[in-house]
Amino acid sequence: MLFLLNSSIFCLIVYDLYDDMCISAPGLGTIAVIVYANIFISLIPHGGMLICGIITSIHMRQMRNRIDISSDAGNPTPAVQRMNRQLLILIFIQALVEIILEVQRNISATYNLITSSVEKSVEQQAIEYFVTQLSIILYTVKHGISFYIYCACSSMFRKNCRKSIKSLLNRCCCFNRHN
Repeated sequence: MLFLLNSSIFCLIVYDLYDDMCISAPGLGTIAVIVYANIFISLIPHGGMLICGIITSIHMRQMRNRIDISSDAGNPTPAVQRMNRQLLILIFIQALVEIILEVQRNISATYNLITSSVEKSVEQQAIEYFVTQLSIILYTVKHGISFYIYCACSSMFRKNCRKSIKSLLNRCCCFNRHN
């Protein structure tokens, strides 16, 4: 955290008021902000997650190979295999959706930074504002979309979700009856 705080100190120098808007200075300042944002805010965290995911997958395979093959513990039941397959599909779909939403936001933000010092018509400004707001909304939705992905893609998740909701409603109804 301290690293990001210290590494972004240049923003105090690069940003200034131009045409009553706080934007980065044209030229080198804009390039610095774009490079900083794309590397430190997008590439490093997502690359780190990808590397950690690959390492975890490798370690899981190595751990699976250490299990005693003569015992039945190494042979998962069909239900466990089905659950593992659904979890893998869910993780893949969620990662894909999050990458798409992250990339569209990065493209929109980068475009806005590059063209911030360019004179634009009112129509162009309206279009860019709409696209920017849409990208912000989609980026914000990214944080809650996993629930909907799980509901859409996994029958086991839907079944467990229904069971949990029924249990919660039963508790609430029983709690209200006693009061």
